[in-house]
Amino acid sequence: MAPASAPASISTNWPLISHRPALVQVIIIACVAFTIALMCGIAISYVIYRLVQAEERQQLVRLYNNVRIPFLADGDDGVNDNKEASEDGSLDESTFLLPENEEELEKFIHSVIRSKRRKYMVNKRLKKEQDLLMETKIGNSMHSIFSEDL
Repeated sequence: MAPASAPASISTNWPLISHRPALVQVIIIACVAFTIALMCGIAISYVIYRLVQAEERQQLVRLYNNVRIPFLADGDDGVNDNKEASEDGSLDESTFLLPENEEELEKFIHSVIRSKRRKYMVNKRLKKEQDLLMETKIGNSMHSIFSEDL
């Protein structure tokens, strides 16, 4: 019968753990601190995400500016007679990228960036493995030197 009368006697002002008010305060402070830390972590990860996106855009712009678009030959003999005219500043249709070509170029540039990152990570991993191997060799040689002295 006590359990049925207990919920009716609980008021909203009565703390859940009445005999340990300090524990309630510690739990509340810990929850608030955890919430603040979680929000800061999310904000920092978003900032890092935006910085990475900006860096990728800059790399794309640099790669896009460095890509040379070859001029198409106008004649059947394969000689480009308009090359001097296009170098003087007059633009013909072959200098402009079509939208589908721009998408292909963007995909190509993204693949170049991914392959360079992959190559960098592989080189970094290989360097770490080589350093570890050198440390192991040095450790083994030092161990053999000290064991010979005994």
